[in-house]
Order: sequence, then structure tokens, then C-alpha cells
Amino acid sequence: MNKFMEETLKMMRDIIQNHKESFQQDQLRDFIDVYLNEIEHATEETPTFFGGRGEHNLPVVLFEMFIAGTETTASSL
Repeated sequence: MNKFMEETLKMMRDIIQNHKESFQQDQLRDFIDVYLNEIEHATEETPTFFGGRGEHNLPVVLFEMFIAGTETTASSL
């Protein structure tokens, strides 16, 4: 399970890095772009998007969304 989680988080970080490299503030393509935009515009230290907290939270949020979708599909099948 730990290996699966590590590999999935690495995949999420790679996807995030690709988004960062092609990010255009005026062309938000998907959830990751919107999240990156929120990180960029966060000015208060308490929101989950601020600074390093936002950078740390994004792969975790994506992982949780991935797992939630997987669980729903598995249960349906």
C-alpha cells in the first residue's frame, strides 16, 4: 500500500510540474491550473493555498480525488 501511495504521489507531482511549466494565468485548463492560480494569489497566511502549504496540499488533494474516484468505481463494479 505504501509503495502504491508513493508511486501515485510521484505521478501527481510530475503532472503538477508539467502544469507549472505550461501555466498561463489567463488560460486555466483544469483543476490543477485553478489550484496553482489560487496559490499564486494567496496573500493571507491562513488559507490552505498560501505558500508552501499550498504546494504541499495540491498532490495530496489530487491523490484523495483519485482514490475517491477509484473507490466509487470499484464499489459500482
